[in-house]
Amino acid sequence: MRDCPYHGFTEYVQRKDGRFRCRKCALEAVSEKRRRNKIALVEYKGGRCEVCGYDKCIEALSFHHL
Repeated sequence: MRDCPYHGFTEYVQRKDGRFRCRKCALEAVSEKRRRNKIALVEYKGGRCEVCGYDKCIEALSFHHL
């Protein structure tokens, strides 16, 4: 356990490159990367549902295998 500047005293985990990172910071980084990737993919596919045209909330859109 170490002191994280953002989350206070918390557990640290070792990354694949050998460095340590606050577990909460690591989870937030993964969530943010996934969110940015989804935004880029939705924009690439036209920014809306290809079937009905829905474009109000990006969280409601999902990708499916045909």
